[in-house]
Amino acid sequence: MKKNKIPSLTPELKGIEHLASAVLLCDIEGHILYMNPSAEILFGLSAKHTYKMSLDEAFPYSDILKLAISQALNSDTPYRDWETDRKSTRLNSSHSAKSRMPSSA
Repeated sequence: MKKNKIPSLTPELKGIEHLASAVLLCDIEGHILYMNPSAEILFGLSAKHTYKMSLDEAFPYSDILKLAISQALNSDTPYRDWETDRKSTRLNSSHSAKSRMPSSA
């Protein structure tokens, strides 16, 4: 069986290879087309091995990843974990502040 050859990145995307952040590029059906070296290290997977593999197959127990991708696609914005953490921290601290306020009785 002949392996699929991983296509080269376009010149505009070459910088992705040097990012410290993990980057996955997928097609519309959710098949992995590219994984930068940081992603290979983070996930412990090879870009050659995962090429054209579905996200479900590569990450079978990652409901959080699926949710993040779904939210990014639905909102047409990138998913940034730190933004989610910051929003939930603000919500939690707001809730905590309200719970410490004396009730008006």
